Amino acid sequence: DPEVAAITFIDRFPGQEGFGTLEIESSGSVATTASADAQLDARPNVVGINFFEVFEVPVVAGRGFTAADARADANALIVDDTFVQQVGGNVVGRRVRYARSTADDTTTSPWYEIVGVVPAFAYKFTAPGGPSTQGPMPRVFHPARPGENNAATMVIRLGGSPSPQLAPRLRQMAATVDPGLRVEAVEGVVEAWDNSLTFLRLMAIAIIVVTVSVLLLSAA
Repeated sequence: DPEVAAITFIDRFPGQEGFGTLEIESSGSVATTASADAQLDARPNVVGINFFEVFEVPVVAGRGFTAADARADANALIVDDTFVQQVGGNVVGRRVRYARSTADDTTTSPWYEIVGVVPAFAYKFTAPGGPSTQGPMPRVFHPARPGENNAATMVIRLGGSPSPQLAPRLRQMAATVDPGLRVEAVEGVVEAWDNSLTFLRLMAIAIIVVTVSVLLLSAA
């Protein structure tokens, strides 16, 4: 489509990631005797291998993702410089894995090797007139692997202002590729951020109302 400059896909839009606890491999460990000497809370995301190019985010250390990183046996991981600041030193080449959620959890996360570092660009994404939705928490990026990840959000960078016909054309093109492929929602980045912030504000108001109600009942 002539309006489209670039396309990528992601699991969560930057700033809307979930949370995870990473174990960082001890310095000097080898693959057969690896052990973790520290833990770090982070926000993981699964992204297309061209994600950083589409968002025009430079790789400041190491390398970006390649097609080889989408293989099932690949273990590449890219972190942001907030991760580097909290871990310290040169992190390229070090390995991390996800900590067990509970003491009864018997699953073991594979080790992922850090291959690159990017700026903490997500901290700069804010809705007009709204506060930053980002906290000082490191972010880590996994390459999406076909058939393994639920990267259900497609991000399209346009060459100019979108026309009103763009959304219907996208749905038509999706149906041409696969009749069962549905584009459920098409919205601008600012609109998506505003909706996300509105939901967070409503949750905060609901929590405050419940808390005040409990305090008033306790006082009564």
